[in-house]
Amino acid sequence: MRDDVAALQLSAPTSDELVQAKEAQKTLRLHAEEHGDAAAQTAQGGMREGERFVYALLDVPQLERKLSVITSL
Repeated sequence: MRDDVAALQLSAPTSDELVQAKEAQKTLRLHAEEHGDAAAQTAQGGMREGERFVYALLDVPQLERKLSVITSL
């Protein structure tokens, strides 16, 4: 498990990438409000795997800190 977390730390998005992803998330939410949830789901479905990965990490509070704690155990 420690190796998996270390690999995740190496591939985790940078601060700039997280900011960009948060902006994209806001755009998707606005799109959903304007055009309905189906349109937003279609847009999200068109994301590449890496984009979906970063998008999912947005929901993890204090990601870097949590990963650091796990690797230090």
